[in-house]
Amino acid sequence: VETGVIHSWIIKDQPAVNPEYQMPRISDFAKKIVFSSIPDWGYISKWYADVTVSKIKPTREIEDKVKEILASVQPLTEKEKIARLYRFVTENIHYSNVSFRQSALIPQKARDVLNTRMGDCKDMATLFLSMLQTQDIPGKYVLVNTIDSGLNKTVLPSIAFNHVIVKIERPGKDIYADLTARNYALNTLPFGDYGAFSLEIGDGAAGPGYLPTAKLFSNNIFRKGRIEIGENNEALIHKENVRSGYFAGSFRSTYRDLGRADRNKEMLEILSKEFSNVQLDTFFIEHIDQLKPTLRYHCTFRVQNYLAEAGSFKLLKIPWTDEVKPMKMLSYEKRHYDIENYTASDTISEKIEIVLPKGYHPFEFKKHINFDSKFGFYDVHFSLKENLLTGTRKMIYRMKTIPKEDYADFKAFYNKLVKADQTQILLKKI
Repeated sequence: VETGVIHSWIIKDQPAVNPEYQMPRISDFAKKIVFSSIPDWGYISKWYADVTVSKIKPTREIEDKVKEILASVQPLTEKEKIARLYRFVTENIHYSNVSFRQSALIPQKARDVLNTRMGDCKDMATLFLSMLQTQDIPGKYVLVNTIDSGLNKTVLPSIAFNHVIVKIERPGKDIYADLTARNYALNTLPFGDYGAFSLEIGDGAAGPGYLPTAKLFSNNIFRKGRIEIGENNEALIHKENVRSGYFAGSFRSTYRDLGRADRNKEMLEILSKEFSNVQLDTFFIEHIDQLKPTLRYHCTFRVQNYLAEAGSFKLLKIPWTDEVKPMKMLSYEKRHYDIENYTASDTISEKIEIVLPKGYHPFEFKKHINFDSKFGFYDVHFSLKENLLTGTRKMIYRMKTIPKEDYADFKAFYNKLVKADQTQILLKKI
C-alpha cells in the first residue's frame, strides 16, 4: 500500500480452549502474532543500563546513611554489609506503586527513594544498588516476569516485565535479593520469583533465561512430632518444625506482625482444619524478627477422641503434616495440556513418635513404603519399640512441569502417594 506493506494472517474454525486445572498460562500456548521492532535482548539490556545509571549514582545523603547503617565496633565482612543494607531497604522503604509518582519503566533516583521512604520494586532495587556501590560491591538489576505470567517460551525481545530484583555477583556464589520481600532472607525469594523468566541488565549480560533456583537457599521443611495417646483417648501432641528458604519467609510473613493472641488464633485455625476438638496449649516461634534463611517453631496441642474405633479395635491414622491429598488436576481421563505443578518445595521430611495407649499393639502394618520415579521420591519407615511407634517420611519433588504425555504415569505415581498417606494402622488390645 502507499504507506508500506500490510501483512495479514487468517485462521478459521479454531477449536475452543477447554480449561483444565493447573494448565499452562494461555500466553504460553495460544496462537498469537508477536511483533517486535527491538533487534535483540542485548539492546534492551544496554538501554535499561543507560537510563538507570544516573538513578543509581550515590549522593551525600546515601553515603551518610550507609555509614550509619554499617557503623560497628568490629569490622564487618562484605556479606554482613550486604545483609545490613538489604535489611534497611526491606524494613524502611514502604512499597508504593502510584501512577503519578512511579514511571512504568524508569526508577526514581536513589536519593528520592531514601528521602521519601517510598518506592516500587525498581525504586527499592535502585536504592539498594546505590548503597552497594558506596562499598564497591557490584550488583545489577534483573528484570523479571513473575511465574504467574507464564514461562514466556516464545516471547520476542520486549520491555514487558512486571518486576525487578537484584543480583550480586560474588566469587563462588551469586546472591539474589527481592527488595519487596520484607520477610525473606538474602538469597531466598518469594514464590512468584521461583524459576521466573528474567533478563539481567549490564555489560556482558546474556539473553533471557529463568531465575536459577539451584543457586538459592534450599526450600525445605523438617518436622518432628511426638504424640502421647492417653487411656481416655486424648492425644497430647508436640511439634517442632524447621523451615528454610521460601518456607521460612512465607511463615514469617504470616506471623511476624501479629501479637501473641492473634498468632495463637491463626495457628488454631490451621490445626482445626486437620483435627476436630483441638485445644492449643503453646505456640512459640524462635527469632521471628531475624532475617535468617531458616526458622524454627514449636507448638503443643490436645485432641479429644483421637483414635477411631472399630469394634474392639482402634484405628490410627498417621497425621503427616504435609499429607498428599487428591487434586482436581488429576480428575481427567486424558489431558490436552501439560500440568504446571507449581511448587517451591525441595525436600519435606517428618519424624513422628507415637506413644500408643496402654494395652494396645499395632496389628499387621507395613513397615516400609517407597516410591521412586522421575516425578519425585517418597519414602516412609515405621519401627516399634514396646509401645513407641516411630514413623519417618521423606518427600522430594523433581518436576514442576508434567508433560501431557506423562499424565497417566504421573497420575498413577501421585495416587500411590495419596493412598500411602491415608493408610490407617489397626491397633488391637493385648
